[in-house]
Amino acid sequence: RRDAAEEALRQLLHALAGAEGYDAALRHVDSLLVLEHGTYLVTGLLFWWCVWQDSPHRLSSAARAAYAFGAFVLSAPLGLVLALVPEPLYDAYADAPDRVWGLSRLTDQQLGGMTMAAEQSVVFFVVFAYWFLRFLEEQERVEEDVSQP
Repeated sequence: RRDAAEEALRQLLHALAGAEGYDAALRHVDSLLVLEHGTYLVTGLLFWWCVWQDSPHRLSSAARAAYAFGAFVLSAPLGLVLALVPEPLYDAYADAPDRVWGLSRLTDQQLGGMTMAAEQSVVFFVVFAYWFLRFLEEQERVEEDVSQP
């Protein structure tokens, strides 16, 4: 019974981490992998566009801060899953020989997950802090304008 539960959890984590698509992309480097990375680039540009650009419509500083915070909350689990699972999720890692510097497949995946989680934390915190501080400054200016006769 425990083996069935562990296998069900493994399959769930495998699906959540997008392992099937990633493994397929690694088997088709000249097509699917290029498409996958192009999709990442376009998605990233579209994501950050509304944080830094005022067209087609301007978001308030508070909305931009909330957007960055929400994006962090939604993206953080992937890096944490990769860092904390007890076995390699991707078939490419499960079947690969040991990595450079003698790292095991699992250690390589966990370091990748920790790196992803740390990078996301720093970037999203800096962006959130920037827009949140701008929001606070804007609120101070509004209060000053209201208090002046």
